[in-house]
Amino acid sequence: MDRRKTAMHQARLPFYHSITFQLTAALLALLVLFAGALGYSLYLAEERERDQVVINTAARLELVARMMRHQALNYLAVPARDYATYDRDVRLYYQDLRTQMDTFDTTLGCFTTGRFAVPHNPDATPAIYTFDSGGHPAVAEATRTWKTFRGGLSSALGDNASGPRLEYAAQYIMKNVAQIEQAAATLSEEFAQAAHQRLAANRSLNRWVVGVALVLLVWTVWWAQRTLRPLAATMQGFRRVAQGEFNYTVPATSRNEIGVMVHAFNSLTARLQGLFQLVDRTQESRDIGSCLQVVADELSTFLPVDWAGALLLNPDGTALVLEHAYSRGDELNMPRRHFSLPNTHLAKTMEAGVPLRVPDVPIVAGNDPNARFMKMLGEQGLETAFFVPIEAEVRAAGVLVFASRRPHAYLLEHEELMGNLAGLVSHGFRKTAALENLVVSAVGGLAKLAESRDPETGDHLVRMSLYAAIIAEQLSSEGPYREQVTPKFVRDVYRFAPMHDIGKVGILDHVLLKPGDYTDKEREVMNRHPMIGGAVLRQCEAQMERVGYSIFTTGIEIAEGHHEKFDGSGYPRGVAGEAIPLSARVVTVADVFDALTSKRPYKEAWSVDDALAYLSKQRGMQFDPAVIDAFDAARPRIMEVYERHKHV
Repeated sequence: MDRRKTAMHQARLPFYHSITFQLTAALLALLVLFAGALGYSLYLAEERERDQVVINTAARLELVARMMRHQALNYLAVPARDYATYDRDVRLYYQDLRTQMDTFDTTLGCFTTGRFAVPHNPDATPAIYTFDSGGHPAVAEATRTWKTFRGGLSSALGDNASGPRLEYAAQYIMKNVAQIEQAAATLSEEFAQAAHQRLAANRSLNRWVVGVALVLLVWTVWWAQRTLRPLAATMQGFRRVAQGEFNYTVPATSRNEIGVMVHAFNSLTARLQGLFQLVDRTQESRDIGSCLQVVADELSTFLPVDWAGALLLNPDGTALVLEHAYSRGDELNMPRRHFSLPNTHLAKTMEAGVPLRVPDVPIVAGNDPNARFMKMLGEQGLETAFFVPIEAEVRAAGVLVFASRRPHAYLLEHEELMGNLAGLVSHGFRKTAALENLVVSAVGGLAKLAESRDPETGDHLVRMSLYAAIIAEQLSSEGPYREQVTPKFVRDVYRFAPMHDIGKVGILDHVLLKPGDYTDKEREVMNRHPMIGGAVLRQCEAQMERVGYSIFTTGIEIAEGHHEKFDGSGYPRGVAGEAIPLSARVVTVADVFDALTSKRPYKEAWSVDDALAYLSKQRGMQFDPAVIDAFDAARPRIMEVYERHKHV
């Protein structure tokens, strides 16, 4: 009786619960899905080929226009001044010009007719791509512009084909070719954008297909773990990892395909664990140096890292400064730290905003005269490098460099991995710097408040902070303080120089704003502002130390010491020589130079020569001689800042 009920129950089992039906349905669904995806991929490949033909044709117009400009410029540089030269130019330049005009006519005609011929090989009949582009506004504009330009060029050449007016034509081209270049560029951009939009739509559809396929695959895996016992341990591992146990590994019990899958699974969990450790440790980093060391350590899970460096823009944006460098966990004191940007891999990385792989550092260093940074890497015995941009709000703020001593250590798969991790790595550095900048900016608001109460020029803080940073950079390259001046020192001088007079917020208005000379008592009150500023910043530093940070040390030195004099005659403490913090000695020179060369309500601006003479006269008395020497050596850069921001 019981067996009969069981048989009846099995007979009533819905067909969709059948294993055969489920497996068959899943396979058929996958087959249909992938067949559709394959068909669509073939269609997409054909469409992309057509789009590429159209874009290449548009690019040909830009190339012809540039060639016309280039040849016209060359001709005007050495125009014909005798009959022999003119006859040669008629045979060469004039024939080239006619060929370019005909090429432009033919190429532009492809857009007006909508037929694009492209030979697959030299012996085959060209393939004809039909594309309705004649009604496109950019095509109409390009056609109109070319018609006007061609007519003007023909008029400039004249009616005599054997004696064309080549110099007039070249002058006409240089004067008007920009319109053709712009029209061709617009045409190319319009069709490239249209192709990109179609590609984006195609990608969305592909994502949908992939999503459906993943759903089916997940269902198949779930079915397999219930059906195939050997997969039970692997599925258990997936569940534990899904619950956050990223260090879990599945025992490999076989050497077949299941064993391979187990090995891949364990590799994935190891990478996930490393990725989460990277996130956690970068979030805990308190400064750029510790953040770089963390990233270098954790990235070794994914790729070989023998050397890591962080380069940040200097204050005036003219170069990158190697802030920190690590090799196998130890910080290095590199022989060179300042690297100019133009025409370098560093600049390319910052402009592109994506990681750049340099597979052979010595070759690049040997072939590129501008590659001073590459040469330095080569001197360290490094063979392969990755450049990763450090993102900022507007443009990249610097570059992270990871390098290996193994030749060709970084492969294409590493480049793809770094492309995925670049944002995460960069975010850690941006967060670390942002915390300091946020606190410094908040306190810097008090410095601007103090400046607003004092009758000084609006750009005083900008100028003197840039002057101070430039002087500090010069001190790092030569002079007695070369070992003492680090990139962090330069950055802190730049950030805290504007806070030198923050103590003026504590001076009463009737003293601070008095137009005439101070009485002895008023002078005594005024001379308290360095100590008031130091006290303000010490309170800020105490608040930061409670959460484990130290930020304002340099600011305190500058606020308290910028009115001290090298001979000991300054205030508030009357200390002399190297007892005055170096940061304060640097800011003193920058502050005095700007004060002398700026117009104030109570005085006219001094000339630069008079200000320089005063600095020289006070060398060894008010000012540190080594700082004055650095000022003189860096005078060209200082004068660039003066001309850019002067207010006299």
